[in-house]
Amino acid sequence: MPTLRYFGNRFFSWLTRLAASFGQSLDAHCGYTVIHSWALKRLQLEELYDGYGFPTEMFFAVSRAGVDVGCVAVKTIYGSEVSGINPFTAVPAILFLIARNYIRRKSALSGVSGIERRQPEAIEYHLEA
Repeated sequence: MPTLRYFGNRFFSWLTRLAASFGQSLDAHCGYTVIHSWALKRLQLEELYDGYGFPTEMFFAVSRAGVDVGCVAVKTIYGSEVSGINPFTAVPAILFLIARNYIRRKSALSGVSGIERRQPEAIEYHLEA
């Protein structure tokens, strides 16, 4: 992984963990995601951000839905391909998603919004690291 992308990924994953109060290791931008079909039914997928940053948005949505999240390490392999990610649009989008979801979580915990906080269930959702 290119050095700048590696450090950017680490920084945004750290911010995501902080915003979600998530205690485990996390690569929120890997893009490899596994989710149970029952968990998908608990989400309003049409309301999720659908650009670069979707794995981050999915992580927050699943967390708000009260589904346990687990992470599994995957090996990153880069060949000669060139990334099509534009940092001038991707970075602000990711920062916005993290900030918005941090505010949503804080509002839900304080009872300001109508979001119902459920107890996590003993089933895993995987965002690959």
